[in-house]
Amino acid sequence: MALAFAAASAAQATRTETVAAAAAAAGTILKGELKGDDSIEYVVVAEAGQRLSIDLSSSNASLYFNVLPQGSEEALFIGSTSGNVADIPLPAAGTYCTDAFN
Repeated sequence: MALAFAAASAAQATRTETVAAAAAAAGTILKGELKGDDSIEYVVVAEAGQRLSIDLSSSNASLYFNVLPQGSEEALFIGSTSGNVADIPLPAAGTYCTDAFN
């Protein structure tokens, strides 16, 4: 999965988008725009051992993403310290959330 975002003006909102399993398995490019303190959560269902690969592309150097199992506060990947590219072997079957934020 690749994420591409453009920076925009101030506002604050969070939205959630579900990535279909077939699209996630085949690889998908998601494009969007975040304004101010907005954030977006991409949700994908995966099996244990699958890899979640994310490559964030943005002109905004302050845009990051984290990856967490749904309902967990413990991140599998923290973009602000690990960068804009993740390739994560998923430890268990379940729902995973990628939160992109400024």
